[in-house]
Amino acid sequence: KATCSKWKGSNGGGKEGGAPSTALTKMEEVSFDIKRGTSRVDHELKKAEAHYKSSTQLLFFCVGELVRGGVTFSSQEKASIRALTV
Repeated sequence: KATCSKWKGSNGGGKEGGAPSTALTKMEEVSFDIKRGTSRVDHELKKAEAHYKSSTQLLFFCVGELVRGGVTFSSQEKASIRALTV
């Protein structure tokens, strides 16, 4: 609405000094589509981050159990596990 009011001016939309109302409507629709798209992306990113966090917590629990059970890891495996903590 704020964008539309900037374009319409005081003499009404579509007249001299303002953009046609169809162009403003189209611009508003595009901006809403972009906002909806970014909202979906943000939601999916949050879901992926939560899944990653729970997966790494489970992995670290399993690694701890393996270490308590006497399993030893190679230096490359240790480096991979440490990389997950970042």
